[in-house]
Amino acid sequence: MALIVGVMAALAVGLGTYALLPQRDPRAAVRQVAGLEGRAALVAARARARTLVRRVLPQLSRWLYWEQVQGRWQGWTEETILAAQAGVGLAALALVYLAQIPASLLSVALVTLASVSLVNRLHSRFQDARKRIEQELPLVAMALATAAERGVPIATGLRHLAAVEGETLFPRWLTGAMASRPAAVPLTEWLREQARRSGIPALVGFAGTLHTIEQRGKGHEELYTLAQQVTNAYLAGVQRKVKQLDDRLSLVVGLFYFIPYVALVVAPIAAGVGGW
Repeated sequence: MALIVGVMAALAVGLGTYALLPQRDPRAAVRQVAGLEGRAALVAARARARTLVRRVLPQLSRWLYWEQVQGRWQGWTEETILAAQAGVGLAALALVYLAQIPASLLSVALVTLASVSLVNRLHSRFQDARKRIEQELPLVAMALATAAERGVPIATGLRHLAAVEGETLFPRWLTGAMASRPAAVPLTEWLREQARRSGIPALVGFAGTLHTIEQRGKGHEELYTLAQQVTNAYLAGVQRKVKQLDDRLSLVVGLFYFIPYVALVVAPIAAGVGGW
């Protein structure tokens, strides 16, 4: 008898407790499951789109990376950039159609330029960012070596560089990398990973060597060596660009000055002399 009363009392308490709990509409649970499935499908679709974009245009991720380092295109992804680019191209095509521009070289050029304008702009800005980083790395390496000679650890020197204000790009990149660093990851190791994302070979080599120097516990001598290596690499790159520019200028001079001069001046004179 006591057992029956206890079971009934426990059942009454359980039912009372259940009655006090907030009740949910079963249809709401179904909608929630459907929503979760919909969000899961959306996430999967975005992942497939990003994979496709990285196969078609793998450089876009590094271009967008440097845009966001400089505070532009925040919240955008590679697939949304390409979607916007496609929208610009379609808008140009619609403009050509509505304006009844005849199918000609001009209309094709207009649509083509509009279809690549955004991506081309990102590429141009990435080239500017790469040049700025390559210019700043020798000074950064020398500053770290000088600080290490005074007994300042590499990580502390990097934090001091991140606090530098102005138009220099390396402190901005360094500040963003430090802000996203997990607490358990050493600073130079994280910078090495971020440098790999950057797509700038000079920065990748610099960050990797810096991490190696810190791991070995070496002093300012190796940092001075690193500064010299970075400087030599930058100067060699400048010399290569100057030589390429000289070659291009020689070609331009030949095409637009020497050949017209021969065709318009020397050839008629030679023909006249021969006829004389």
